[in-house]
Amino acid sequence: MFEPFGGSGTTMLAAQRTGRLCRSVEIAPEYVDVAIQRFQQNFPAVPVTLQSTGQPFEAVSAARLAGEEVVQ
Repeated sequence: MFEPFGGSGTTMLAAQRTGRLCRSVEIAPEYVDVAIQRFQQNFPAVPVTLQSTGQPFEAVSAARLAGEEVVQ
């Protein structure tokens, strides 16, 4: 399924619970962080990485918080 307004990740969680693939897009980095944190709380065994670089979410989030530019 495609979620053009990812928000806090509810659709992404529902897709994972029902065995569906979800492509979610969100323009606001703050919402992306919330959605990914919710996802990791519910599915800790599923790795979350930045598709373009393969970096884990934790590294991308830490870089963003430190004011570093994150390569998309």
